Amino acid sequence: MEKDSYKVLGINENALNYISLLGTEGKFERKSRKVEDKDIYVEEVYKDKKDNTKVKYEEKIKILKQNYDRSIGAKKLLCKMTNSGTKVKVEKQIEEEIKEYEEEKNKLIREYKKSIKEIDNAYEKIKTEGLRKIYSVEKPKNSEIKKERILLKDTAYDFFNLSETKIYTLSDNEADKKIKEVFNKKIEQYEELLEDNIDNKEKQKIQYLKIKAKRNYESISTSKKRKLYKEILNKKEQEKEREMQEKIIKKKYSKADQYDPNLIKTISNGRAKGKKLVIIKKLDNPTTIKLKGDRNLKLKKSAVLAFRNATGVYDSYLYEYKVLRNVNGKEQIDRIYTDISIQKLSIDQKKGEPIDKEYYNCITNDLLSEETIRGSKYNGGYIGLVEKEQNKEYKITLKDKKLNAIEQENLAAVMILQERREKKIKSKNKEKGAR
Repeated sequence: MEKDSYKVLGINENALNYISLLGTEGKFERKSRKVEDKDIYVEEVYKDKKDNTKVKYEEKIKILKQNYDRSIGAKKLLCKMTNSGTKVKVEKQIEEEIKEYEEEKNKLIREYKKSIKEIDNAYEKIKTEGLRKIYSVEKPKNSEIKKERILLKDTAYDFFNLSETKIYTLSDNEADKKIKEVFNKKIEQYEELLEDNIDNKEKQKIQYLKIKAKRNYESISTSKKRKLYKEILNKKEQEKEREMQEKIIKKKYSKADQYDPNLIKTISNGRAKGKKLVIIKKLDNPTTIKLKGDRNLKLKKSAVLAFRNATGVYDSYLYEYKVLRNVNGKEQIDRIYTDISIQKLSIDQKKGEPIDKEYYNCITNDLLSEETIRGSKYNGGYIGLVEKEQNKEYKITLKDKKLNAIEQENLAAVMILQERREKKIKSKNKEKGAR
């Protein structure tokens, strides 16, 4: 729920209307503030709040930088005084600490920007007497009523400060009556404000709020309308949930920030030395393997990406796979790029189990999970590799924050390939449109 504008700025709403002045007899007297004085006071508090917030976060970032400089300085000194083996470990620690510092600094910057935006929004709502009067009508009076659909910005129930849950506990007639009462009171308050001494801009805002009140009332005025409105809200919530899930997946799996097209030799950078040339070739006899599970998962090895270094030697390979499976009762096919050991996925005929059970489970439950496949789309289909850790457990590299040098080349090759595909599709569509 949106924060109270007065509380955000640290203003006592009741005290704003009065000021204590020293009288002729040496006693403080309470006098009403003039309208222009209220506006000046709110503006001064607003400016002070912004300045203090800026100073607060500048100090936090300064302390963070000082601690970072001390720690890095000590580690760099240690590098100079130690042997090569320890030096490599310390350098890795320095690299990780630099990342942590940048992440923490960026977090503080985001917090600062969020605070400033909150302060600006609060001020815009109460900076003039007219706006304060409108805000007094719009501000929720019952603090016990909490926002029930937190993913949706503003519902008809939020507008009237009503609990959707409680409305559905009432009979149809009781609910109709309650909503009608709240609506009528709202309209009455708007009419009173329009008769008040406020400027045209503020009157336009009230007229807009009246229209909004009528529109919201029409959405929930009867039982039939409430049921229909509930369906609309449920759909909107589902859409928001999907959007949020997609944002989480993108943040977790996207490596677009590590994409460097200059790692791969192309026409545009063909003269550059040291670049790898990538050749893609479709397989004449694509291998298909069926994996266990509810999704009826099939993996078809369809093409190979061969990486040739500057000396003309092919030193690494990546494969294109088509993943076929059932998603919500429908067959879905996605193209991914990785390197999977088909042999390790083979089933031991005597035991009836995979030859390498841990590897099999990592592929089916992790690498080829719906979440990881969706995440790979942000990398042109590159889904990362499977590695065995020191504890002998398998992991997928796409979950690592930083890809290693080989994987960065893999990513670059796949992203370039995807860009070429997209250009080809656009070109074909243009040709179709021209006919």
